[in-house]
Amino acid sequence: MFLSCFLLIFMAEMADKTQFLILALSRRYPLRTIIAGMALAITLLSLLSIFAGGWLSAYVPMEAIRPAAAILFLLFGFSALKPKTTEAKEGRKLSAGWLSVMCAFFIAELGDKTQLSAITLAAQHDAPFAIFWGSFCGLMAANLLALAAGRTLMKHISDTTLRIVSAAIFFIFGSWSLFQFFSPTQLQIVLYCLILFLSACLYSMWQERKAR
Repeated sequence: MFLSCFLLIFMAEMADKTQFLILALSRRYPLRTIIAGMALAITLLSLLSIFAGGWLSAYVPMEAIRPAAAILFLLFGFSALKPKTTEAKEGRKLSAGWLSVMCAFFIAELGDKTQLSAITLAAQHDAPFAIFWGSFCGLMAANLLALAAGRTLMKHISDTTLRIVSAAIFFIFGSWSLFQFFSPTQLQIVLYCLILFLSACLYSMWQERKAR
């Protein structure tokens, strides 16, 4: 059961938004901070899937999670635009980075297809420990791959490019979550994208000036 759960969760997680989230966070936080936050979030998610899966599906409106996830992604997008010199000055704020990583990962993964897969397995099989460890190891393995990819990219790409790519990843997923919840018209989408782009440019220029 462990191997079946591991493979199912691992494959379901590949190319998922949480992998891109970890990829983007790999620039902002130290390795151990990301792993700690990710491990805590995955532990909570796996426990919820097994012991509270039915309650979670019945009483927690998954659609209500989308705007919360969207706002979180957008905030991380603006945060990703900060140069490293500015982040160094704000070192104390990053000391609790594991909590930011945990919250971001938890909200992004809650109600996602990988968690729903674990909930289904828990409902069909009386093997909670095997499913817990299969789910935990599957999620960790898939996202550690994303973390390794992010660390490798950091060695070969300039900080400016990484900032732009990281911010773009957060903005895309944040905006997509908003669009799924509010169902805007094409004109509203165009106006939204224009405002977001201008806001990101102005914020980036302001952060560059602060860093000097």
